[in-house]
Amino acid sequence: PSALAALVLVSLAHDVQDAREAIGMYSTKTTMIWGSLTFPLLTLLSFRTSIAWGRFWDGNGLLHAMRGEWFDSASCLATFSYPAKQSKPELVNEFR
Repeated sequence: PSALAALVLVSLAHDVQDAREAIGMYSTKTTMIWGSLTFPLLTLLSFRTSIAWGRFWDGNGLLHAMRGEWFDSASCLATFSYPAKQSKPELVNEFR
């Protein structure tokens, strides 16, 4: 399917170029308009991408911090239940 689409685009490229020249799309004025529109759009896109990456890495750091807190909590629970294992082994096994 993609080879067929490429073949159609190549065959139409010549006709489309003639149409662009007929309407004056290759003039200097049009090039300046596209350039003046493209620069702010690319600047805005790069700014938004930078903000998104910052949010991603902040979330990633918070996720790792939360995982560490859960690990600390689980290890504290296991450690604090160790002395009671001798006196109440059934309850400690049920708790763990």
